[in-house]
Amino acid sequence: LTVDEQGHMLNYAVVEGGNVLQNNSVRRQLENSLLFTDFAPATRFGGPAISKVRLLISSSQVTVEG
Repeated sequence: LTVDEQGHMLNYAVVEGGNVLQNNSVRRQLENSLLFTDFAPATRFGGPAISKVRLLISSSQVTVEG
């Protein structure tokens, strides 16, 4: 996840478990969560800076369809 100086997501990449994102609903839910989350930006020499963050995301939610 790349975070800008204001703490907003710029971009993301899935390192492991990308097969989960084949489900459009799951991918949309992840992207919306990342877009609307404010992160604390990294600092460099006392000021905010663009940074890269690795997140571990897991879910215990079980969805039953049918």
